[in-house]
Amino acid sequence: MSNREYPNPSMEKRSSGIKSYALQALAAVLLLGVAWLVGYGPLARHKILGNLTVTDVNPGHPSLMMLSSDLCRATGENDDINTSTVIIVRDGNAVELGTGLLGPGVPIDADSCEFGFVIEVPNAEVYRFSIAGRGTVTYTREQLSKSEWNAGFVIGEEQTP
Repeated sequence: MSNREYPNPSMEKRSSGIKSYALQALAAVLLLGVAWLVGYGPLARHKILGNLTVTDVNPGHPSLMMLSSDLCRATGENDDINTSTVIIVRDGNAVELGTGLLGPGVPIDADSCEFGFVIEVPNAEVYRFSIAGRGTVTYTREQLSKSEWNAGFVIGEEQTP
């Protein structure tokens, strides 16, 4: 009897069945590993949905202009806030993770104009946002995750993440 022959045909089926289960288990472990890397590990990517709100706090020197009921723009000392304004996101080591541009301004009320943005970034512990040379606002991964990857900033009043 050769090494490949089995005295009982059911043993051959069992052997190939065990191999099949082992391959399926290995494939499942590999898929879970890849899913972890892409979803939570170093290969994870996140889409941050953000908004920058400019609030007019000085009626004597307005910093907003309402162009219509659904369009506004920043003026005066904030006239650099527009659709070409770049948002830069860096990690805790100042490595650039992503950039984006502000969208058009949308009036929230008579004294506030909101500019949206979307930036895709890799996984990091800390995300530092810089907008138009106005300092940096820091969020942790935990804060952004809890907010479902939404970030908000205000010019014209105190800002806290």
